[in-house]
Amino acid sequence: MERKKIEKLQSSLHLLDDSTPNKHTFFVDDKKELKKFSFSKRLNTPAPLLKRRYNRLTHEDLKNVNLDALKSPETLATVSSLRHKSYKELSKRTERETKLMVMQKKMEVKKALQVSMTTSFF
Repeated sequence: MERKKIEKLQSSLHLLDDSTPNKHTFFVDDKKELKKFSFSKRLNTPAPLLKRRYNRLTHEDLKNVNLDALKSPETLATVSSLRHKSYKELSKRTERETKLMVMQKKMEVKKALQVSMTTSFF
């Protein structure tokens, strides 16, 4: 049950602060096409957004977004706070799951020892 909650949190967070590099493989036919290749054109994304790990908006998306609402410091602080709380919850749940697994293994060993002790007396 705890594992399901962890997976749900991980899928919603996408591990946004993960430091692993982006790996996209693009295939081109020849060296001339390679020289003209542009990641920005291929992904239909402005160049400053290419390094983002999440929510990489396309040119069309940017035309439809109301950025004025997102620029307020209160909104940015709220979003940052919510993200921080979610990551904190994820780490606590992960720690709890490992503790539960250790306790379960200890209980299994204890039970196995009790069973072996009762059968060795007869």
